[in-house]
Amino acid sequence: MTCIASWIAPDKSIYMGADSAGTNVYFNQTIRVDQKLGTYRDMLMGFCGSYRMGQLLAHGLSVAAQNEGEDDYTYMVTSFIAGVRGTFRAGGWLHSKDGVETGGTFLVARRGRLFQVASDFQVGEGVENYAAVGSGADFALGAFYADKDDDTLQPVQRVIRALKAAENFNAAVRRPFFLRSVSPDGKFTTHNTEEYL
Repeated sequence: MTCIASWIAPDKSIYMGADSAGTNVYFNQTIRVDQKLGTYRDMLMGFCGSYRMGQLLAHGLSVAAQNEGEDDYTYMVTSFIAGVRGTFRAGGWLHSKDGVETGGTFLVARRGRLFQVASDFQVGEGVENYAAVGSGADFALGAFYADKDDDTLQPVQRVIRALKAAENFNAAVRRPFFLRSVSPDGKFTTHNTEEYL
């Protein structure tokens, strides 16, 4: 149970923030040191659900390189997902029932585009320039929508405001918040969130 919130800036840099709560089905909670954000090559990823899934994405992922001239979306739904499934299988985290394999939900920011991978491994891309996943996602999305026409807000502010809304209304979302961004050319930046809280 989590909130991952992400915003695409006008320059196509993508800002992604996460809370730090590890919450079980009984709502017992631990504030974790290990983050829900990770990177792989030129991708910034944020996961919800199992920390094991997030650990595999951040530290064990093995995906074939994109072919020259290959469309980014085609690459995501073919080679990237094949690599994710293989990584989950090798890491003992791929679930199978009645011949259907499932994983978990996470966001991937790459080359100015924001993708959402669902538990059935479908890859979605919304028309809005923001997305959120996790138990606090609805509140984060509401905050993004309410703020979307306020041109005075910087991307970091938008993401923090979305996370604060999720924390206020969802018992499984807690500080500290962590925030990173990735530029369209794959450069990562870690942002200080304290001044926005």
